Amino acid sequence: MAYICCGLRFYVRLRVTRCPGWDDLFLCLSLMASSALTVATCIAREYGLGEHFAQLGIVRMSSFIKSFYVCNGAYCVATPLIKIALLLQYLRMFPADTRRWRASVVLVCVTGLWGASYSAIAWFPCLPLSAHWDVGAKAEAAWGFGSEDPAVFSGTYISHVATNMALDIAVSAIALTIPLAGRPDASSLPSIAALGVMALSSVNIVALFRLISIGRSRAGTYPDLDPSWYACVPAILATVEVNLAAVCASLPIFWPRLCAGILGITVTREFTVTTEELKEAGLASPQHDGDLSVPYAADGFGAGFRTPRALGHRAGLGLSGQTKIEIRAGAASARRL
Repeated sequence: MAYICCGLRFYVRLRVTRCPGWDDLFLCLSLMASSALTVATCIAREYGLGEHFAQLGIVRMSSFIKSFYVCNGAYCVATPLIKIALLLQYLRMFPADTRRWRASVVLVCVTGLWGASYSAIAWFPCLPLSAHWDVGAKAEAAWGFGSEDPAVFSGTYISHVATNMALDIAVSAIALTIPLAGRPDASSLPSIAALGVMALSSVNIVALFRLISIGRSRAGTYPDLDPSWYACVPAILATVEVNLAAVCASLPIFWPRLCAGILGITVTREFTVTTEELKEAGLASPQHDGDLSVPYAADGFGAGFRTPRALGHRAGLGLSGQTKIEIRAGAASARRL
């Protein structure tokens, strides 16, 4: 669904409106990161995601930690990128040097710093880096997502999810302030704003459930150390969240165009076709005793149809006075009476 919606958005921006922007670039980067997250989550399932950590064995433990390391890093990259894409989209709508515009710029800066910080500690959690997934290796230094202190480890995860939720709420709040007056397309803006806010609200709900899941297990360390078991629900919710956010960023762009295209199909010409059965045509005229005149066409076929009668042409059959011809519809012969 995320690929379909993003594809429709890119089609509208590149082929219909022909006005691509930086928000499209950041959305494309976010889609790449979310794709890496989705693939890594599927691989982590093969290496023990959803199973108890103690039953994996040394080899599968190392493989699971490595795949989950990619999941976490991709998630930390995808979340700020999609927020920046939405905020840059707002900047295209708001007039420059207004409060809404300045608030969006501030949020872009805050989101960029937030994303860079958490992405750095997600991709480089310890030194040397291989010690993060090598079960038998000892790290010289570890911090954040690679800390050996359960309190620091769980606190890093919880703080990241909580701040992510706070930024989502801030982005949604800006969507509520989209101006609806003074624009030529103001009639379509209420539906766009409502659509965007409802979609972003669904992302906030998913993030809330993920926060609750991580908080209950303290990032897989409580009541016992079992990250592969407790990380199953948060990993799936993370995949759903980033893909749903990509859908949210795309809907306000292509949906109004799609609806306008569907509703723009109008009927320009209407016509009715009727059929009438000619049961019997008695064409003999009492005024012509010995001459049976058969017109080529009957009257009433339409004002634009020039019948042979109008041109003065008549077909005559020379018959005796004692003979009559009965012509029936669909008959090809005459019989004497």
